[in-house]
Amino acid sequence: MKLFVLLVLLAMSLPALSQTCYVDMVDRYNRVVRSFTGFGDPNSCLEGMKQCRKAIRFEPQLGGVDCLRANSQQPTPQPNPYPNPQPNPYPMPNQIMIGETVFNISNSRYAVVVAQDYSAKYVLRYNDNNATGTGWDRSDLALLRGCERDLCVNDQIFNVSNSRYAVVAGIQLGGKFVLKYSDNGATGSGWAREDVAIMKGCQQGLCVGTRVINVSNRRYAVIRALQSGNRFVLGYEDNGATGSGWSITDLAPIR
Repeated sequence: MKLFVLLVLLAMSLPALSQTCYVDMVDRYNRVVRSFTGFGDPNSCLEGMKQCRKAIRFEPQLGGVDCLRANSQQPTPQPNPYPNPQPNPYPMPNQIMIGETVFNISNSRYAVVVAQDYSAKYVLRYNDNNATGTGWDRSDLALLRGCERDLCVNDQIFNVSNSRYAVVAGIQLGGKFVLKYSDNGATGSGWAREDVAIMKGCQQGLCVGTRVINVSNRRYAVIRALQSGNRFVLGYEDNGATGSGWSITDLAPIR
């Protein structure tokens, strides 16, 4: 009799155990980096969520990722009865839309795109004096939106080529950036990713804000920014100076 009861209970639990749920690790652009599988309640997916959170703890170099529960296999998700009626206003990432504001890198002025002529040149109305300019190519104009690789408009950065803090103000063709400097509000264009260090995230297990000892000069510092090529920008504690180009072999984290 006891064996019969146990078999009945096991049979009743099988449907719940068979439910599979998924948790996605996504980056700041909502792209899936990795997926985790869990079993049990599809509404919480605690097992998958624990696996995802554990991966983030043990891999800090991932930086800027988050865990989101994906749709469960059971029950079958219902389609959204109220789809978003608004289309994407920018169907092509690098396409300029009539009516949007851009930065003209050829004369360092902000303007609104008012038209495009028969030869695909742009007509601009400048923000500073409402004057109209014609004959501008796409390569003359930088978008004030979007991202280029791991840098987006409005990200705070450190320009390692001139040791100045700035904000990404625009994105040019060819992967170049327009910067607005924090010290005087001036704008500069044509900067490459190699010139720019991002002031958030982690790489090689070291994150922005981590306190370290620079073993090459025996000075205490804080990691201010991350350069391309796995290099670090440091802010020294003794005099507030900033130094760039340091590798992980130069640094010892203070736990």
